[in-house]
Amino acid sequence: MTLYRKYRPQAFADLVGQEHIKQTLQNAVARDLISHAYLLTGPRGTGKTSTARILAKVLNCKNIKDNNPCNECDTCTQITEGNLIDIVEIDAASNRGIDEIRDLKQTLQFQPSFVQNKIFIIDEVHMLTKEAFNALLKTLEEPPDYVYFVLATTEVEKIPDTIISRCQRFDFRRITEEAIKKHLIDIANQEQMKFEESALALIADASAGGLRDAISLLEQLNSLFEDLTENSVSLFLGRTEQKLCQQYIDQVIAGDLNGAIASVEEIMSAGHHLEQIYKDVLSLMRKRFLQAIANGQDPQIFLDLVEKLEQNYETFHKSAIPQLVFEVTAAQVANVSNFAPAEPREHRPTVAPKKTPPPKPVVVAEPAAAGSLRDFKRGWSKVVDKINDSKLRITLKQGHINSFMGDRVHIGFASNFHLEQINHAQQIADIEHMLQEVFGQKIYVELSTQITNTPTQPKPKVENMAPTAMDIFEGM
Repeated sequence: MTLYRKYRPQAFADLVGQEHIKQTLQNAVARDLISHAYLLTGPRGTGKTSTARILAKVLNCKNIKDNNPCNECDTCTQITEGNLIDIVEIDAASNRGIDEIRDLKQTLQFQPSFVQNKIFIIDEVHMLTKEAFNALLKTLEEPPDYVYFVLATTEVEKIPDTIISRCQRFDFRRITEEAIKKHLIDIANQEQMKFEESALALIADASAGGLRDAISLLEQLNSLFEDLTENSVSLFLGRTEQKLCQQYIDQVIAGDLNGAIASVEEIMSAGHHLEQIYKDVLSLMRKRFLQAIANGQDPQIFLDLVEKLEQNYETFHKSAIPQLVFEVTAAQVANVSNFAPAEPREHRPTVAPKKTPPPKPVVVAEPAAAGSLRDFKRGWSKVVDKINDSKLRITLKQGHINSFMGDRVHIGFASNFHLEQINHAQQIADIEHMLQEVFGQKIYVELSTQITNTPTQPKPKVENMAPTAMDIFEGM
């Protein structure tokens, strides 16, 4: 017997991740308020068909315990084995026409043969034709006292409102990764598997909220590998090892540009597809972002990292050198002042440093400071919120801060429509007034329909990075 069938929920108490449905149905059993028609909707593998079978047991079990079937009497045993003829399961994908529904209606006039109630479970009910739904309407509205319907679907939007209104509806949710992981650990322990919890976490993540898919994948991997390790599961799924993704993110945050470039090289050498690496890194950054919020930490660095990564993926994902997506992101987000430049080699010409005028002194007002683009963006949201003109405020939210240097900020818009809304002397004056109020300095506003990633301000040691870049990208 497959693991999924072996560990299929046999009582409401066994359902995973559907507490709202479990509690409601148990209350209905306790108060004898079970409806004659249910509609169970939600993603695949979340417990819809299992719930339908549990309902069939509850309606016919002779020894109900704590509002759950006993799973010991002959009736429960036969339903579990699928041998009870009074419990009819219909696959609407292959029995979707009006003739099949007419045949079903013919069987309703006959009393149950072995149990008290006759149950019809129609799976993938959205596949029925319009005529079949119409034929089912009257039966759903006024079924015989001994007949109950349970309709299950993954696409509730395709079901006519007239059908939905005649049913009691329950929406099944995707099961959380943590709940799936916990259930997989229980199964693995009972089956005496050798495993790493991080490997089961990867399986839970790959299942996309479907417990059935997770259990099936666990069984498949157990047949392939003697030990379920994070590395073996990652290889099977084509996923990037989490420790490598974690290492890359940590190095970028720490400003270790050399280390981040080395991590990218290690990730790419494993042969993973760029799109999968991109998804894996984004997924891990999301978890780190949520964790930072939960711990009361500033999540801005993760927002910057996600923003740059998405921009660079769009720019470089079709490049002949796909790792540029991650290398350029690291260079943009990492704190370059923490990066120690390498000594230029003798056979390379010395690059004369480009002299740049020193930035104008900035008078900073508390609490905001506009010293860098990142700092400016943090204060910019306060500027926008303080704008009294709602039309101007909404339009500014559509803009992109292209650059901030000294006493000038460049704001780009994706279309002329937005630019024309605010490109007036009075509105620009209002923006500059609010900028001075927030940042404590006069900042001039420039507008255009160009969205760029212009460098912000000259940073220390930037003139020495040319030979360093040649070292990093040697041979490319």
